Amino acid sequence: MNTTLQIRVDKKLKDDATKVFKSMGLTLSGGVKLYLAYVVNTGTIPFEITTLNNTPKSKKKATK
Repeated sequence: MNTTLQIRVDKKLKDDATKVFKSMGLTLSGGVKLYLAYVVNTGTIPFEITTLNNTPKSKKKATK
């Protein structure tokens, strides 16, 4: 069964992503599905999350 996912993004981001996915032979919807499938299959995201000062979140010490 399919369901609908709605997200709000900046128009430029959507347009730029659409162009990149198109160059790969994918639709925007197909690219988002591929990303979500990757997250589900690996249990990770394909990039490292960093803080605003670019310190990897995994290496930042908890402050009390």
